[in-house]
Amino acid sequence: MNRERSLTVIKGGPDTARFSWLLAALIVALALPPVLHSFGVEVASLRLGLVAVLVASIFVVSRRRSSLWLGIALAIPAIAMDWASLAVGSRELAMASSVVAILFLGLVIVATGESLMRTERVTTDTILGGICVYLLLGLLWVSAFTLLEIAQPGSLLVNGMALDQGGAEAHEAFRFTEILYFSFVTLTTVGYGDITPATSGARALASGEAIVGQLYVTIFVARLVGLHLAHSRQSAHDS
Repeated sequence: MNRERSLTVIKGGPDTARFSWLLAALIVALALPPVLHSFGVEVASLRLGLVAVLVASIFVVSRRRSSLWLGIALAIPAIAMDWASLAVGSRELAMASSVVAILFLGLVIVATGESLMRTERVTTDTILGGICVYLLLGLLWVSAFTLLEIAQPGSLLVNGMALDQGGAEAHEAFRFTEILYFSFVTLTTVGYGDITPATSGARALASGEAIVGQLYVTIFVARLVGLHLAHSRQSAHDS
C-alpha cells in the first residue's frame, strides 16, 4: 500500500490539474495574440487570453482560503478596469489595471513558488508549476513595462521608434505584442536589440527581469537535481 501511494505521488498530486490548466491558459495567452495580430485581429484576442490566465490562476491560489479571496479581489478589478479602459480610453484606468495585474501575478507566483518549495520529490506538479512560474514572471514584467510605457511613452523603442503606432486599437495590440516579445527575450537574456529600453526606469526593469530570469532557472534546476538526489539516496537506503 505504501509503495502504491508513493508511485501516485511521483506521477502527480492534487495540484497537477490546476497547473495543467494554468499552463494551457498561459500558452494560449502568449502564443495566440501575436498570431491573431498578424491577421488583423486586435484587442479582443489579447484580453480574452489574459482573462483565461487570470481565471486559471485563481485555482492555483485556492489552496488557502485567504489567498483565494485575495486573488478574486485582485482578478475581478483587474479584468473590469482593463475592459473599461478600452471602452472609455482612460489612461488612468489602464495604469490602475496594470498595477492590480502586477499584484495578482505576484500573488500567484508566490503561491506557486511556496508549493514548489514544500514538495519533497520531483513530480509532475513540480515541473508544471516551475514552468508556470517562469511564464508568469514574463507576464508580470509585461504588466510592469506596459505600466511604464503608459505613464512615460517612449520608454521602449522599436528600431529607434516609439510604440505609439496606428489608431487606438492597433496601438493597443501592437504595444502588447511588442512588449510581450521584449519581456520574454529579456527574461531569457536573448536580447536581439530590435527593441531597446530608452529611459532609466525601462533599463532598471529590463536589468531586473534578466537577473531574475537567470536566477530562477538556476535555482529551479538546482532544486530539481537536489530533490532527485535526495529521493535516490532515500530509495537506496530503504532497499
